[in-house]
Amino acid sequence: MAFLKNNVECARGKTIEEGNNIYSVLSEKNSTMKYSVNMDLVCCDCPIGKDGRLCKHQVAIAKFMDVSNRNIIPLNDPKQKQYLYYIAAGKEMDL
Repeated sequence: MAFLKNNVECARGKTIEEGNNIYSVLSEKNSTMKYSVNMDLVCCDCPIGKDGRLCKHQVAIAKFMDVSNRNIIPLNDPKQKQYLYYIAAGKEMDL
């Protein structure tokens, strides 16, 4: 997953909301190519994401557009953080 950390920054300013939880992300290697990402279906038309695997384009959308899917846990949501903490620790999280 190291490729995600190193390459997600490339999508800043290159992500476009198309509507209905579908986004376009411009390719970092080919400026005329863009990838279509459906966050509801958890897929991207890039070689990695086309079969539902997590790709850097999905991570970029989650990071810069504040959108999640079932591959990405929304850690900026306080209720979700509390819920995940309860699952992991077996007790309520102190706020």
